[in-house]
Amino acid sequence: MVEVAAGAGHTCARRSGGTVTCWGRNDFGQLGDGTTTNRTEPVAALGITNAVALVVGHDHSCARLGTGAVKCWGRNDAGQLGDGRGGPRSKTGPRPVSVRNLADAVAITSGAQHACSLRKTGSVVCWGDNRRRQVGNEGRSVWVAPVGVSNLTGVEQLAGGEGHTCARRKQGNVVCWGDDRHGQLGDGGNGSSAAPRVAAGTEGAVDLVAGNNHTCIARPSGEVACWGANAAGQVTGRSSDAVRRPSPVAIGGIVELAAGEAHTCGRAGDGTVRCWGSNQQGRLGDGTTEVRTGSVAVANTNGASSLSVGEAHSCAVLRGGAVVCWGRNDSGSLGSGAPGPGFAGGSMMALNVNDATQVEVGLGFSCALQRSGAVTCWGANDKGQVGVGTRGDIRRPTAVKNLSKAVDIAVGWNHACAVTANGAVTCWGANDKGQLGDKSKAAVRRAPVVVAGLRDAVEVAAGRGHSCARRKTGEVWCWGDNEQGQSGTTPGGARRTPGGVASLRDARQLGAGGSHSCAVRASGAVACWGHNLYGQLGNGAGAKELSTPKPSPVGVVKLNDAREVQLGDQSTCARKGTGQVVCWGRNDVGQLGADTQSDWSTRIPVKGLSSATALDLGPRQACAVGSGGAIFCWGKDDVAQYGKTAGRTFRAPVPVSAVSRGTQVSTSATHTCARLTDGKVACWGNEDRGQLGDGGVAFEARPVAVRGL
Repeated sequence: MVEVAAGAGHTCARRSGGTVTCWGRNDFGQLGDGTTTNRTEPVAALGITNAVALVVGHDHSCARLGTGAVKCWGRNDAGQLGDGRGGPRSKTGPRPVSVRNLADAVAITSGAQHACSLRKTGSVVCWGDNRRRQVGNEGRSVWVAPVGVSNLTGVEQLAGGEGHTCARRKQGNVVCWGDDRHGQLGDGGNGSSAAPRVAAGTEGAVDLVAGNNHTCIARPSGEVACWGANAAGQVTGRSSDAVRRPSPVAIGGIVELAAGEAHTCGRAGDGTVRCWGSNQQGRLGDGTTEVRTGSVAVANTNGASSLSVGEAHSCAVLRGGAVVCWGRNDSGSLGSGAPGPGFAGGSMMALNVNDATQVEVGLGFSCALQRSGAVTCWGANDKGQVGVGTRGDIRRPTAVKNLSKAVDIAVGWNHACAVTANGAVTCWGANDKGQLGDKSKAAVRRAPVVVAGLRDAVEVAAGRGHSCARRKTGEVWCWGDNEQGQSGTTPGGARRTPGGVASLRDARQLGAGGSHSCAVRASGAVACWGHNLYGQLGNGAGAKELSTPKPSPVGVVKLNDAREVQLGDQSTCARKGTGQVVCWGRNDVGQLGADTQSDWSTRIPVKGLSSATALDLGPRQACAVGSGGAIFCWGKDDVAQYGKTAGRTFRAPVPVSAVSRGTQVSTSATHTCARLTDGKVACWGNEDRGQLGDGGVAFEARPVAVRGL
């Protein structure tokens, strides 16, 4: 590789022979492989065989060819491809197309949604988004083909930011145009301009780059000066208000610069790389995410020969041609083969789980019971909830420590439990409310501990801060948080060792929620106890009664043929023998699925769902498996796992396209997992803690090698 270019969620590299390969996010065809499929490893951009330069924007990419032509591919709603066909209704361009009327380009640059080229004649043309005047021509808000920048001659280098563009002229000074709200034009002003304005004190510059809202130059001495937005220290290395004129950076020896959304990097003549600014998601590459003052050395980049910084990730070409990247891994933009958040937009298969008999999810973590009796967990592990005995999130399914021959598992908000073949119950994770039942007051247990006094359990349920077990006799014992009587005794405090729930000796299935618990009785009736403020016990209580917790079970009215009950934070649903699902309790975000807005203290049918075979509730959401294996969900969709927009409310079930062969489903506020007919586990939703189990990583704080380059 001789050149690399990083964008918002994708990356491209140019080989010495003139071909281009790209990887990462591809929803607009910005990888140029003819598809809109995200890639964790490089794929060839179609038809590019003689590229001599490469740039990428937010959702598009461009290559300058040896002939002087320019080809672009990807998003085109703001005319980013320059082919004359762009605009708000344009389709994506997953194959490279020629920029119109441009056959003599000698340099190119790209901003977020616009691009510019220096022509052999010395003139500059730009195209794409012009809402901030970054194209340098007042005529239109969008230019779908190149248009000239007026009063600009003698240019040697171009640099495009989110809403501004700059040019380095032959005499060394820099002129900029476009958005100046953050001082990124460098002349001390604060108003946008379509006409180029001279950045103060930039004479003699030898390199020029633009980040989202800041600009930097390198001087012949290797010194660096920057200006513009500085909230993360991307200009000076120390956070401050906007810097409206070039300001020196405490760094020397720099021969190449690159800038992103909120950080900047420089390559020194000896091949080392240093970065400054935001260190979120490991953007500075020093192996940490800690706030840094001044520049820091990027690990393992000695011998870098080329450098590029995207919105939140960076890449370098090393001597010998290898490419390394670090920072945020959106959609696999680091190219290491590990997917990142938003990689597929659908389900991801949990690695090496092929024989699951049960899957359960909590807040940011997941667990599966395997046919062998082993339990594997993955995801968030700050409270030991993965049960592997160590700290740190776990991104691949890993066996729970010292646990075998399990026959049932349950996952709460931040803890998990398992019943073993001998009737014992073990739990791990958060224990601040005594939900692990081991008599201790340890706040966290990173490996399973035995619940005291239980030797004949056949099922376990886990809620927000309490747990319950069903014994062979049909009795139910609970432990943990009992502020609302959810552990089956007088409300208040915590019940740190298991104790019986009064008058319940015929339970055949259990559920535990935020502050209440329920059981399906042998008759098909459902009994619930605990918090009832929103009617989640389903006993038809009137307004005056709702504020009084019920530590002893009360019957759910008009329900006598339940097969399964599942609990959310303040709502409850049951699956009837007919396959119909009914719900009761809080309904502020549609968690009852009845297409209504009121809370209900008696059961109400879920709209349009008549043949469910499995059911589960998250804190404020619910999902069911239909008779054909399809998944339907309703309630609050915090992370766009059911729809296409995060934060939406679905008051009636919507089909989820992620899975079509489900036999069991488990959902939470962060993600959902389903057990498939072949024993595999598919998960979808948020990936920030590794809870999808596909080995994906949200970011890498040290450079990792791009596969195949």
